[in-house]
Amino acid sequence: MNTQKQIIPLAGFSLLSFFLLLLLVSGCVQRRPPDSSPPPQIVEFPDIPIPPGMKKIGDKAWTIEGENFKAGLVTYRGRFKKEALINFYRDSMPANGWEFVTYSASGRGGVLTFIKGRRTATIIIAEEFLSTNLEIRAGGIEQPGPPGRLP
Repeated sequence: MNTQKQIIPLAGFSLLSFFLLLLLVSGCVQRRPPDSSPPPQIVEFPDIPIPPGMKKIGDKAWTIEGENFKAGLVTYRGRFKKEALINFYRDSMPANGWEFVTYSASGRGGVLTFIKGRRTATIIIAEEFLSTNLEIRAGGIEQPGPPGRLP
């Protein structure tokens, strides 16, 4: 009888230890920058890349289109450091024809702005406890116009 009482607390301790170890290991997962494979793209804005591993948040997306106008907002979530996403967009947007305009940082977030012809794209990055949110706002006149900044 005495041995049964000792086995039950020991089993509970082992189970608790296992879950604590699992929690510790999952918190140590490395947040790595995107790999070198071609990044996925937003269907509505094919010239704006998305880092591999980011998952679209479907209920936080919209687009509006007119005769020569298109605008939209798409939100993603993933496990990246803010700096990795900033570097990703500072490198990949110019490679897709976007001109870097400005960057603003605040605590665990940042905002990058780009232009391409008569369109603008704003990339908003916000680190949270276990993930990072990425919001992409893009829009402008779709017809060809003179290169450079918006009028």
